[in-house]
Amino acid sequence: MSKNAKITGILKRFENSEVGYYDAVNEIMALYSKEEQDTERLDKLDALKGGGNDFILRDSNSGRGIRLHQSATLGEWPTVREAIDNYKPTS
Repeated sequence: MSKNAKITGILKRFENSEVGYYDAVNEIMALYSKEEQDTERLDKLDALKGGGNDFILRDSNSGRGIRLHQSATLGEWPTVREAIDNYKPTS
């Protein structure tokens, strides 16, 4: 059975109140490996770039964490993956 067919079955069971919301979500998430989920998320972030500038991952100016954003200029990292892989903490 394909992944899509399994998801359709889970959703039908949810609609028929045979399984609760969280159980349905957990069943669907179990169909995907963590690597697939991460890849899909990173692909979505990369797709948001459109024709914009490159990405940068840097420490926040306030020191309260890190920031992933599109840089003001080209020449940073062309993909989210590269920005993450090349992150260097300032402290």
